[in-house]
Amino acid sequence: MKKLSLILLLATSLFISCEKDPDNITVVLNGSGSLSIKVIDEQNNAFNGAKVNVYSSIPEGERIFYDSTDASGVCNVGKVIQGQYLYYVSAEKDNRIYNIAEYFQVIAGESKTIEVNPFLNVGKLSIRIIDYFSNPVELVNVALIPHSNYSNVTYYFDDLLEEAYFNARTNADGWVTFDKVPAGAMYSSEYSVLVYFSSSEYAYPYSNNGFYVYRDTERKYTVQVDL
Repeated sequence: MKKLSLILLLATSLFISCEKDPDNITVVLNGSGSLSIKVIDEQNNAFNGAKVNVYSSIPEGERIFYDSTDASGVCNVGKVIQGQYLYYVSAEKDNRIYNIAEYFQVIAGESKTIEVNPFLNVGKLSIRIIDYFSNPVELVNVALIPHSNYSNVTYYFDDLLEEAYFNARTNADGWVTFDKVPAGAMYSSEYSVLVYFSSSEYAYPYSNNGFYVYRDTERKYTVQVDL
């Protein structure tokens, strides 16, 4: 007669794995842990209204949770089956969107709170503007625009300028530097630029994509414009 042994890690009905044997069948109920995610800003203050997504990492990366943080900066995900997951957090501040994503582990029986700061996921971007003769262009405005926003609007000056995350003027050597630029959730983010002296004197550089920003890294580019 077959023997049936039950190993209960928690009294919740979760994943079941069966190990087949002619004389023995073992049924294992995989346990769960309690999960919450807290989002903070650069001053370690709770951030209200951040969007929190949680995905299962195996096998399909399916989203299992979505909500926004409350006034205490917390999203209570609740009970989650033991295993590996991915969180994706998005927070908007000063009309800029900051994203961060990371894999994490849930252990059965543990109560886990993950503290997330998307505003630290930033990098530095330095761009040198030169003219047709490779001379530096001084005191020209450079607007830094997320490439997805740049691609989704019509190429009108005011529309593009409205999409800019940063705006600054070049120095005597033609350089402008943007600090604390939102990087990609896990890798890099891509930006485009609008170079202008006025609303009637501006240029879209020929190669106006591929300005990539990585976390804790400075990237430098040279852009030629015809103004």
